[in-house]
Amino acid sequence: MTKLAELETDSARQRLRESNLNDLENAFKEESPLSVSDSYDDSRTSVIDRPIPIQEQLASRRQNDPLKEDDSSSVFLDFPKRTNVGNVPPHFPNGKNSEQGSDANPTNDPIYVSPPAPAPAPAPAPPPPTRTQHSTSDSDQFVSSFPHQRPIQASSVNFNNNLNMDSTNNMNGGSESDPFVYQNGAARRNSQLSSALMSQPNFQEYRNSEEVYSYRRTVIAAIVIILAIIGLAIGLIAPGIKVGVDKNLVVPAASPTASPAPTMKSMTTFGAFYESAATILIQSEVSPPGTLNRKCTDILCGGDGNIGQLTIQERTLHYLVFKDAKYQSWVFQGGLDNVERVIQRYIMTLFAFSTGLEKDGNNSWISETWFSHNKWLDGGDECDWFGLECATRSSYVNTRDFVDHTVMMTSRISNNIPGSQVIDTPLVIGISLNKNNLQGNLPQEIFKLRHLENIELWQNQIGGTIHKNVRLLTSLKRLWLHETNDLVGSIPTEIGQLTDLESVFIGGNRLSGAIPTQVGNLINMKTFAAFDNDLEGNIPSQFSECIKLKRLFLDQNNLNGTIPQTIGDLAELEDFRIHDNMLEGVLPPQFTLLNKLKVLYLNNNRFAGSISDTIISGLVSLEKFEASENRFSGLLSDQFGRLPNLDTLVLHSNEFDSKIPTSICDSGSLIKLDLAGNSFRGVIPNEIANCQILATLTLSRNNLSGSLPMFLGNMGNLVTLDLDNNNFSGQVPSNLASAPALEVVRLVSNNIEGEVSQALCASTVFLSADCTAAGKVFCPCCDCCNLSCNN
Repeated sequence: MTKLAELETDSARQRLRESNLNDLENAFKEESPLSVSDSYDDSRTSVIDRPIPIQEQLASRRQNDPLKEDDSSSVFLDFPKRTNVGNVPPHFPNGKNSEQGSDANPTNDPIYVSPPAPAPAPAPAPPPPTRTQHSTSDSDQFVSSFPHQRPIQASSVNFNNNLNMDSTNNMNGGSESDPFVYQNGAARRNSQLSSALMSQPNFQEYRNSEEVYSYRRTVIAAIVIILAIIGLAIGLIAPGIKVGVDKNLVVPAASPTASPAPTMKSMTTFGAFYESAATILIQSEVSPPGTLNRKCTDILCGGDGNIGQLTIQERTLHYLVFKDAKYQSWVFQGGLDNVERVIQRYIMTLFAFSTGLEKDGNNSWISETWFSHNKWLDGGDECDWFGLECATRSSYVNTRDFVDHTVMMTSRISNNIPGSQVIDTPLVIGISLNKNNLQGNLPQEIFKLRHLENIELWQNQIGGTIHKNVRLLTSLKRLWLHETNDLVGSIPTEIGQLTDLESVFIGGNRLSGAIPTQVGNLINMKTFAAFDNDLEGNIPSQFSECIKLKRLFLDQNNLNGTIPQTIGDLAELEDFRIHDNMLEGVLPPQFTLLNKLKVLYLNNNRFAGSISDTIISGLVSLEKFEASENRFSGLLSDQFGRLPNLDTLVLHSNEFDSKIPTSICDSGSLIKLDLAGNSFRGVIPNEIANCQILATLTLSRNNLSGSLPMFLGNMGNLVTLDLDNNNFSGQVPSNLASAPALEVVRLVSNNIEGEVSQALCASTVFLSADCTAAGKVFCPCCDCCNLSCNN
């Protein structure tokens, strides 16, 4: 019962009933008959034949008033909201006899009365009646005039049973969708009474007040709904909006699909954002202890704004939190849950700051030494930055897994930790910034980018160390840090864990210490180049385990000891350079096994003994052999001239004591022959004429004698002829000027006589001979006439 509860007491209902009866009595005090509309259909079973005196109506109403005995039968109208307004006609049409809409099946009657007792089981609903046009009666007008979307209170209108028509007089044409019904009562109202009530001022006032009340309720409901929607929208967007921040701070719009990380929900200040980001990095152990502080010093988070005392790691994090658009989007939209991607952004920004590329709080360049830095620090994806290569790789999403991975790398476990949570993410796999004027120090954090495959930073000005965390780069294939000039420290033993490593170029630095024996674990390594450093100790015999090794460059260090006997195990070795060290001993016979060796540089060491024919004959692929400034002695092997590809033979400054083998040019491949500074004797063999492509012939500082051979003028590719400080005699060959490529001729400190032709003067760039006053050579164009100007 929707409105019966409002009738709080019997006295209130009694007063209401008396008021209604008095109003009705006043309306009919002259006993004037009410005209009855003839528009009722003949099918109606009850028709009013005459006006009923008002006294009879009042007497009958008082006698039969049900409120005297039982309040539960109180009749009131309740007009629920239409459920199908669009299909309900403005007026109820006439139809068949209203028995089809009786209490037995009330759903077909637009206005029905519920009986006080439970009704019998309803009969099946009849088919819808045929609707016909009809004239509107007073009763129809009365019913249709009520506001159909609100109930009529029982306290406003009450009808007595004896003033209503019998239930069989209900209008036909109702259906389940019709909304106008009685909810408690027993009979149809009288049409005369309906017309009378409609004419009463109280009723009209009630209608007007109810319409105003309904309008107000609708407006209030609409306002509440609008405010709720606005509140909901603010609740969704507020986590992504901050008011009053720095004008350079980029605050991204809230994404409808972004799910903020749980740790971000309670963050309301930039200090909290900074602390969250710092906590991730500290817990992940990315940077050295003490280099990152959880407390923010920027003015945006309540700090003093003094960043002068910050570490470079803290400056980097301040920049990311307050100026980097990409990083801010992660903070505001929950992207910090991808820990490894956050760490990558931090490391690459730190790398830029550490090597000469840094921005200040206004996004202006503090340092900009790089030649090329397209898209770096522009707020975009780091995978688009110049020199970086990315690929989709598995990424740890929490700090614990990231740290555990770091720890487990000690056990050489290269795969993801079992049970760890990972997602596929674009991660940096390559850094290529060669010859780009990078200046500064290589941050050790770079070795935490565990998916790196290539690091190429050669020919820059970078200091720092090769940190032991290099062991984390289990996918690393190329480590090219050569000629950066300032790398210090030792080669970490952890480098032996990089079993995928194919090439190491770390020369041209100031690395010290011994070469770790763990290099023997690098079974896929093809090049190891640690030249021009301060390395010391022995050449590890474990290199022999690098069975794919093709190039081994250990020159220009302080290595000592001997060449390991296991050198012969490097069957793929093509280029072996150990010059400018303090190595000693003899060449191990195992050299003869290196049949793929093309380059062998042994210069400036302390090697001694002979170079046997056996060793040389086995080096069938040899192209360049340099062993100058050692203590090699004995005979010069005639096998050198039989090596089919040998184009360079440099043995100056040794102790060879023999003739120049006549087979020296058998292969005809020599381009450079330097035997200076030994004790070679005899004459220049005529067989050298077979070296038709010879460009450099240096035989100075020996004991050679005889005349200068005439074939020298016929060597079409000869550029340099150095015969200083020997015992040559005779005339300067007249045809020497015929050598078309000849530029440098040195004949000082010999017994040569005669005159240097004008043709030779004109064709050479540098010419020296014994042309002093005491000399025997007339040379008006010589650049030097004694040994003092040979250099």
